[in-house]
Amino acid sequence: MNNGTSQPRWNTELKQGLSSQVKPDANKVLFAAWQLTKEKRTGIGFGVLWSFFVLVAAVMMVSVLVSALSIDLEGPAGELLLGATASIIWAPLLAGLLLMGLRNVTGENSRGTDAFALLHQPWTFIGVTAFIFVATQLPYLIPGVNETTAVFLSLPISFIFSFAMIIAVGTKCSIGNALYASVMIIKSRIASFLVFYIVITVLSLLLVLPATVIGAAFAAVEGIGTFVAIMLAVGAIYALLFWVAPLFFHGVALYYTEIFGLAEQPTDDYAEYLEELSRGDSVNDDAAEDVENSNTTDKNDRDNFQA
Repeated sequence: MNNGTSQPRWNTELKQGLSSQVKPDANKVLFAAWQLTKEKRTGIGFGVLWSFFVLVAAVMMVSVLVSALSIDLEGPAGELLLGATASIIWAPLLAGLLLMGLRNVTGENSRGTDAFALLHQPWTFIGVTAFIFVATQLPYLIPGVNETTAVFLSLPISFIFSFAMIIAVGTKCSIGNALYASVMIIKSRIASFLVFYIVITVLSLLLVLPATVIGAAFAAVEGIGTFVAIMLAVGAIYALLFWVAPLFFHGVALYYTEIFGLAEQPTDDYAEYLEELSRGDSVNDDAAEDVENSNTTDKNDRDNFQA
């Protein structure tokens, strides 16, 4: 197995995940993700921030190009170009953020710039994102279906394929295998994944909606009201970037490591296991064993060559 910086040390094989009978408890996953987020939220927070800046810059450049070509930004062609650009740029960045979550869960530490770790091999991630994007747009093409109904029809599609990206990151499998594995894994764990996504969504809304409503009310008042509105917006953005986003990525990574890599590890006490990872005992022992085995192999190869 490749233990380089772009691949987690965990032994992640596609067939192991597909054959796994482990069904993580959403409450325990959220608790463990929260404990981990309190310790290692900064890297992912800055990773999301840098990814957002890159995404905005790319969309702005394409917008300028589209305008120069006299293409209506609000028309079908303009929306398609902007959507395609956002998907292409976002896909490897999302993969990098998921990889950061995997690294944190498996005892490593990630930095904000690690969000760009997978930009050099983006095609699988772009393919996964493109397929999901197209699949979720299909309800909008059904004759007689209004936009509200189309949104509700597209949500199950997004949900069933939502695990495909981290599968592609952890196993380096093909686009089709990642999508298929996501369907099979989520299908047998629908309740757990559903609870997890609902909690993350509710937390996000609890931050965004009050800040928007109260901020709008204060913004109508000149002077101190504008300052309060700005502070509320900054506070909501900070909470989303450095608490909710890391909670989400750590939670998805915990689901992945439980299903793919931790089947033989104790799963009853997430907190104890995370404490062990944070000390680095098991990781260091494994690393030392790998080095010793590598040295033994090298010595045997030299002896055989000399003979």
